Amino acid sequence: MQVTGPNRIPSLMADKVDILIAAIGATPERAQQVAFSQPYAAVELGVYGAADMPVAETPDQLAGTSIAVAKGTTLDLWLTDNAPEAKLIRFEDVASTLSAYMAGQAQSFAENSAIVAEAAKDNPDVEMERKFLIRQSPAHIAIKQGEPDFLRWIDTFLFSNRLNGKLPALQEKWFNVKQDNLPRI
Repeated sequence: MQVTGPNRIPSLMADKVDILIAAIGATPERAQQVAFSQPYAAVELGVYGAADMPVAETPDQLAGTSIAVAKGTTLDLWLTDNAPEAKLIRFEDVASTLSAYMAGQAQSFAENSAIVAEAAKDNPDVEMERKFLIRQSPAHIAIKQGEPDFLRWIDTFLFSNRLNGKLPALQEKWFNVKQDNLPRI
């Protein structure tokens, strides 16, 4: 079942899904509701735009820039708190955010590097260069709290597949990030 960013944890808590494997980032606030596995991948969160858009080194350099972003995501929250002078244009989901950018409704968009790589591959005529790096974001699996055996099994599965090389190979294939850049456990 596919769910939007703001509905991920509520879907888990309402027993609509049993497990979230959606590049969900672990935060202290989220950990009050769900249990997180060890990281299984790492993506970069950033703001992307056309080649002629200047690169920003600090969040304040995004002031006045229109940025399409999926409502309620980590990116939306971070930009709201750290780039208050940016012009955030919020959309319901990632697909709407990307469509808005490609239609020229925003100068840029905020997303994770894995989604951007896939979007760039599907839309080779659209410029999608990273213009501001927010941070690296380790991806975790989330389950309901109170299921320690299930969480141990997930962590063992991830550990085993990291050791046998499958997880690093998938990280490089899908996220274009080499093993050296995987989060350490």
